[in-house]
Amino acid sequence: MKLLETVFHLDLIESTMSDPTRALPQNPRTIDEAVDALIDELPLKNKTAIANLKDEELICLHPTLGGYIREKSGLWHKNSELLKYCCSFVEVDSLSADDASAIIIIWLWRRLKEIHTLRVVK
Repeated sequence: MKLLETVFHLDLIESTMSDPTRALPQNPRTIDEAVDALIDELPLKNKTAIANLKDEELICLHPTLGGYIREKSGLWHKNSELLKYCCSFVEVDSLSADDASAIIIIWLWRRLKEIHTLRVVK
């Protein structure tokens, strides 16, 4: 299981970081904009894999996809619009970039569960 998980993470890094100089499209200012940009950018197989994760498995996306979100969306900057939006969304004065990226991952997962979950077809 750990080997499969590692392969998934490496594939996710490769597919989402094909151009390391590129920021997320439209420099997202809201969670919805960030999620939309990620959905546009992720390959179908990764969208499906994320959609089929259990909620307790989301933590495994934090080092790879979370790192990509933090780096490419500018969450490291204290005056980032997206970071400010995440703070207001959860009604706190401040959040770390790690916490904000976790919020975005959760919303991405929820949206993908609606549209990319594998179903048994009879």
